Order: sequence, then structure tokens, then C-alpha cells
Amino acid sequence: MSLNKPNHTDVIFAERIREKRVALGLTLREVSESIGKTLNAVSFYERGDRQPRLADLVTLSETLRCDPSWLLGVTDSEDPYGDIPSWFRPLIKKLARVKNRDDRAALKKFINMLADG
Repeated sequence: MSLNKPNHTDVIFAERIREKRVALGLTLREVSESIGKTLNAVSFYERGDRQPRLADLVTLSETLRCDPSWLLGVTDSEDPYGDIPSWFRPLIKKLARVKNRDDRAALKKFINMLADG
């Protein structure tokens, strides 16, 4: 029987979740309640034993006030909005929460129009 070793991305993800949680003074229980997952699930994330689904990753990043890409080790910036103007940020947040596919497509089209000037 072979044991699967965590890959580099899993290690970064686990370290960054714990780092942000501790920096914000949050307990595992507080994070788990905030994202609607069990305490064990969050513990698995922090140990690198499990990765969240995309929707849960977004909720986790909101709870930890950081960019999901940073949690995954894709970027070194914790700021989810970087150089995006502050007036534009609520629209992006709204897009992330829209469930209806047609509404999401319409909002995305509108945001792209604004971005293109």
C-alpha cells in the first residue's frame, strides 16, 4: 500500500488557510460555522488532507478576507481585487453570488461593458 504525499499546492493551501485564520484570530469552529462546513472539514483543509469545492473555496476566502488564488498558491497577493477600482468591486462580488445562469450571464456582460469603457 502506498501513501499519497500531498503535492506542493496542497501544502501551500493548507499553510495559508491556517496562517490567515490565526492572523485574524479565528478558531476552527468560527471558520467552520462561517463557511457552513464541519469543524473536521476545515481541519482537513488545514492539514492538506482535503480541498474544498469551488463554491466553498470562495466562501472560505471571503471569511479569511483573501483572494482564493492566493489560498491556492497561484498568486502572492492576498488582495482579491488588486488594482480594481473600489466602485467596481461590489459588482464583482454580486457576480460571484448569482446562482441563475441567465442572470449571471447578463451581469457578466454588463460588467465587461463597464470594464471596456
